[in-house]
Amino acid sequence: MTMSEIHKLPYKLKSENLPEVAAVYFIVNDLVPIYIGQSVNIRNRIKAHARILDVYSKLRIYYLEIQDNSERYRLESELISTFKPCLNVVRKQLDENSQLSLEQIADLESRGYQVTNDEGYFKIKQL
Repeated sequence: MTMSEIHKLPYKLKSENLPEVAAVYFIVNDLVPIYIGQSVNIRNRIKAHARILDVYSKLRIYYLEIQDNSERYRLESELISTFKPCLNVVRKQLDENSQLSLEQIADLESRGYQVTNDEGYFKIKQL
């Protein structure tokens, strides 16, 4: 799947407008995916990302409805490997080293810190 294909998918600007469906979803900021996930109910799952949605101003939530669990997991993994969204990469590395959540990362960014991935290591610096 390419970015142009993602941009052709249905999208919403707010979690409450999302359908309650099983899907792979893409949180996109300024035309770049910052997080890719999957859930059996994307509306409820996206609500759990509320801090992320508050921090970024130009988010769109694209989704691809997929009922089959194994296909959703497969596609999510493939897309994360392809696009390397910053919050997926940072979350994986933070999970291995600490228990910071995506919401905590978003909180750091809202307080003027930049969380980046540099060759397999995460860096947090004040802007």
